[in-house]
Amino acid sequence: MLDDACLVLLVDRDASHLPRWLHRLGARGDRARLIVAYPSDLADQVVAACDELPDVHRLKLADTGDPVGTLSEIMAAVPTAHLITITTLEQPTPDLLDELASGLVAARHSVAAVGSNFAGPVLVWHRTTPVPLVTAYLDLVLAELAEGAEQPAGVSDYLGSLALQAALVTVEWLDPQPGAVDIALRINLAGHRFDSRPPWQFRVTLAAPDAGDAGGSEPVGLVQRIDASGIARWEWLVARVPLGGVPTGDYRIELSLSSPHESLRSTRAARPSKGSLANARTVRLAAPSAEADAVRYYLHTPDHGRETRLWVAHGSGPLAELAWRARITGADLRYIQRGEGGRRMRALRLLKLVSAPFFLGREVWLLGERAEEAQDNGLHLFRYLRTQHPRRHVYYVLSRSSPQFAELRQLGHVVPHSSRRHELLMLHATVVANAHSTHHMLPEQWNRKAFLRRLAWRIGALQVFLQHGVHLSPEAVKRGSTGYDLILTSARGETRALRAASGYDAQIAEVGMPRFDHLTPTPPSRTILMMPTWRRYLWSQARGQSSPDQERYDGSDYERFMTGLLTSDRLQTMLEAFDYRLVFAPHHNVAEHLMDAATAGDRITVVAATGTALQDLVRRCDVFLTDHSSVHFDAAYLGTPVIYARFDREEFETRHAAPSWFDFERDGFGPVVTTVEGTLDELDALLARGCAPDPRFAGRADELFAHHDQENSRRVVDTIDRRLHRIGTTGGGS
Repeated sequence: MLDDACLVLLVDRDASHLPRWLHRLGARGDRARLIVAYPSDLADQVVAACDELPDVHRLKLADTGDPVGTLSEIMAAVPTAHLITITTLEQPTPDLLDELASGLVAARHSVAAVGSNFAGPVLVWHRTTPVPLVTAYLDLVLAELAEGAEQPAGVSDYLGSLALQAALVTVEWLDPQPGAVDIALRINLAGHRFDSRPPWQFRVTLAAPDAGDAGGSEPVGLVQRIDASGIARWEWLVARVPLGGVPTGDYRIELSLSSPHESLRSTRAARPSKGSLANARTVRLAAPSAEADAVRYYLHTPDHGRETRLWVAHGSGPLAELAWRARITGADLRYIQRGEGGRRMRALRLLKLVSAPFFLGREVWLLGERAEEAQDNGLHLFRYLRTQHPRRHVYYVLSRSSPQFAELRQLGHVVPHSSRRHELLMLHATVVANAHSTHHMLPEQWNRKAFLRRLAWRIGALQVFLQHGVHLSPEAVKRGSTGYDLILTSARGETRALRAASGYDAQIAEVGMPRFDHLTPTPPSRTILMMPTWRRYLWSQARGQSSPDQERYDGSDYERFMTGLLTSDRLQTMLEAFDYRLVFAPHHNVAEHLMDAATAGDRITVVAATGTALQDLVRRCDVFLTDHSSVHFDAAYLGTPVIYARFDREEFETRHAAPSWFDFERDGFGPVVTTVEGTLDELDALLARGCAPDPRFAGRADELFAHHDQENSRRVVDTIDRRLHRIGTTGGGS
């Protein structure tokens, strides 16, 4: 029996497996002390099950659902200096019981390095241990260490080892450097947030399957990652791994704890993130010196996708180039013969291989938006390229069912989405650019996971995010999830916020958006355009929700404000007095609730304008009225007066989006109001002065936009060309 160990069986919602657990454990000679922790509503089932083993300690938990409270109760029931493993009740197979027992035995070696420096029980990791309990334990002991005058030797390293074992470790991105590569990883403990920076140091290593480490980084600490809600978490690290001394071969990217205690140097294989796979390609590094050989590598993942591999090769000159191409061709042939991912992926690799001679010297650009859309930056960039650079191999991918297909086809080079031609061009794309996300560029019949694992690195296209507006919530953009090579920005504050939160830096280009070239003023139209945005917490069939599992639209603050404004007799009277009309264009995601909305009179109309028709409304309106929509940047670019009706600011910033870098009161292009009457007061004052801009907001657009002209598309093309040149000479290419 393991006299110094304790096994806690954590019963959550179902105690049906408990009798089998206790029966199997009772038959083992290496059984640890047993504690069954359970909620009060399962007391009868637990008591009945424990009759078979009278020495089992039963612990009824307070029904708080708080991991910190649960851990405290468990720790109080465990003798001091005991090893403790907490496991949830899955099917108790013999292998699982052996794992638990051997884990407790092995943990003695790690704890021996710490000695008797723990003030309480020592938590031992197992894959069935709930991560929230691990993080609660880490917080508890780290707080004790912070309060102590001296740091007990080894305790901090043990906690780092425990954290690494419990975390999901992913490769977020790779950045080539002369003779080396910067590898960014994320250590994700179920989104846990440490109060301060953990003291641990880690090394990123390249490990051969049977030969140990071939090279690695210096120890580095964690840096903050800002999540989509704007909360900073200590989850990222970036380490430089020299490749000059790494022999040619295939290596697994691993993360290990840096510690003087060998038994505490836990190591984890890092999984690939979607972003790291999305922009994977063969990379040729710049040599650190004239005498050094060139280094090439490419990132990939095995069939199971649970680890990230880096193939590394050395050599300069024609023979080295030939050997590298032979390696790539060999990888293609092996995959075509017996690779995972399905017949389609194998057929596509074969098609790419045999069709390659037909694309030699051709630089293929694929542009698009959503499959059925041609209305935003993808469309405007395509028009610019077809008119200004008609000899380039630039194509727009659009569904045949799109209303814009026939008109856009007159420009030439329009390819039906998911057609055979689309597939062929995608296999040889040099640039893939989209206004929403580059995954919209994949043919519908391609499995995205299989594409990322099997095809993306072989295509190696430059991934360009054109954006579909000035980004108010850059915290939502993460390099590890998206994998862009280039992101366009328009505003200085937007650029700063993206650099601070996204993991992107050199990939950000402050060049403006192509659609801004179309924003030229028109003669007065005596039109007020109102464009509110949507709310993710309000139910909408347009978002693919089959049942109203979120809040109902009817009766919401959103519904009350919109109804109050549209049915306002004061608004109708004002429009008649000044001879204006108000056009209300609801967001697509809430249009179903508003298209048949009642209005106060014929001066107020509700339209379902999209695409270029919506852009024309923005261009022609004399006043732009919104709540939080980013389209107000387009209006400001034109010099159109703006009114912000932020009637639900607190709810919007806590339930729909994080607080933005853009402060509407400080940075906005017009007054901010919170009520229907306040909105009408500002509108009345604006119409009374003939929609003349308010001097209080003069100059703010020039301060915000990095460029305020009609040269955006030209700058975008020049920037893409420079990035392609950089990849072709020092960063990538097969």
